[in-house]
Amino acid sequence: GDFSIEDGVHHGMMESKDYKSNVPKKEVEKFYKDIEGNDQYDYAILASLKSGVVNRQDFCLEFRLGKPIILLHKVISNPQNIVIAYNICKLILKNKDDFNITKEESQCRLKALIKTISARTKKINSTLKNFTVNMTSQLAEQWSQFETMIQLLNIEH
Repeated sequence: GDFSIEDGVHHGMMESKDYKSNVPKKEVEKFYKDIEGNDQYDYAILASLKSGVVNRQDFCLEFRLGKPIILLHKVISNPQNIVIAYNICKLILKNKDDFNITKEESQCRLKALIKTISARTKKINSTLKNFTVNMTSQLAEQWSQFETMIQLLNIEH
């Protein structure tokens, strides 16, 4: 990995990729080998800086040898996703005694929840972007009307 994250309890691996197009399969496979072949790591995050990851959705949660791993897209635009992925991994590990992460059923439930949360986040971001565009347009229109009023009243500015 490119970075190691230690907090006194867990040790994580962070891999960053800088590709113009999706991170290729061979790089993902190398990432898997790194996490599988390194017992010191409890979890891992693959963060693609500017692109996606081939055949994976953003915030894809997977497990390798019982270790949670998360694959992230375009983190240069969404750096907060790294912290969110880190916290998700930590929560999974913290609760692994009560929640059997080696069971496929448990993993599927977690993956489905992450997918739903990710979809909702994208929808919220889209709504926020549309709101910002709309408000900017309304402010520009209001300013134009204000300038028209100033011209009408022959007020110099």
